[in-house]
Amino acid sequence: MVDSKGDQGAGCHGAAACKGIPGALIRGPKSENTSFEIVKEHTMRFITLSIVATALLLGSLLLSVRAVAHCDTMDGPVARAGLVALETGSLVPALRWVSADQESELQHVFETARALGGESKAVREIVNRYFLETLVRLHRASEGAPYTGLKPAGTPIAPVIHHAEAALSSGSGSDLMAYLNGQIQSGVEQRLHHALETARHADDSIEQGREAVDAYVEFVHYVEAIESAAAGAGAHAHDDQNPAVPDVSSTHADH
Repeated sequence: MVDSKGDQGAGCHGAAACKGIPGALIRGPKSENTSFEIVKEHTMRFITLSIVATALLLGSLLLSVRAVAHCDTMDGPVARAGLVALETGSLVPALRWVSADQESELQHVFETARALGGESKAVREIVNRYFLETLVRLHRASEGAPYTGLKPAGTPIAPVIHHAEAALSSGSGSDLMAYLNGQIQSGVEQRLHHALETARHADDSIEQGREAVDAYVEFVHYVEAIESAAAGAGAHAHDDQNPAVPDVSSTHADH
């Protein structure tokens, strides 16, 4: 007969390897503690983390919103800066959106657009468009993001971008914080509930045990991704669907 401690050590090749893993996922079905109790104890500590992460994520998002806020659309901040440059004849507003080593290319295209713009309306529209496309392409390249073309004004963007830009305009992050709190709370609670419910039946069969493991991994990866984003790891990620709350349901890490 092998006690629960010995069984755990054997299954994880050492006690240290099992640290932090719910016991129901690595021990036999006859343990004194239930799967539900152990998973609940292991996961409840992430609730506080999600609240702290929201505050940190707000700061990270406000610093990086210009990089992800519909920067490849005609009504985005990059194209708007380009239009100001074309209207005023000063390239400075546009140069802010590219790196130093990209300046010469943008300067050349800008001067060409200015030189040819007076020939006709049709020519001016073509050269101005080419300048704006070049500006957006260089900006995307400076961040390591792919360029997929200059999209028309009114292209749908993630709701969080609207909240972030409103915060920058008003100088208050209260509405943005409320939105992020709601998104994170909903995501955490949904995955936590699923992890707890599947853990109740983890010992019933191998199939249900695997379902409990999947739910556990998805939950932990989700809160890890929130913490990573709050720490600034995803500050320049271009996820147009929802950059504030990353989808980690398909992520596979060592848990």
